[in-house]
Amino acid sequence: MLLLSLLCFLIGPAVVAGLCWLTRQFRYEITAEALEVRLFGHCVRRLALIDIRAISKRRVSWCEQWWNTNRPQGRILVLHRHTGFFKHFVVTPRKRYVFKTHLERAIRQLHAAQYQASEEFDESDAAEQSAGERE
Repeated sequence: MLLLSLLCFLIGPAVVAGLCWLTRQFRYEITAEALEVRLFGHCVRRLALIDIRAISKRRVSWCEQWWNTNRPQGRILVLHRHTGFFKHFVVTPRKRYVFKTHLERAIRQLHAAQYQASEEFDESDAAEQSAGERE
């Protein structure tokens, strides 16, 4: 019994310290189509940019938290989503306003690319219809 309590006394704080250290290793990467949360270079969570409705710094109660710090005050960014069980996705980048600007720019570029692709599709569809009418 003494051995078990001694092990719990020693292992418990080590596990808590290890988890605190592990959460500090999260990195955020903005790609052309998604925001990726990475741990040691491996993607552990991906959020599609098209799914992001708005970005704010106001904290919400029910959210999916991906903090990479033990003190998130002044670093919180809330990504409001269109879909999902948790509608809010919280990240804590080091420079949140710079990160927010990069994220908004990536979202705008994605929307512009989708709009351009839909315009090209409409033009090719109209060309096919006019060719079909001529025959």
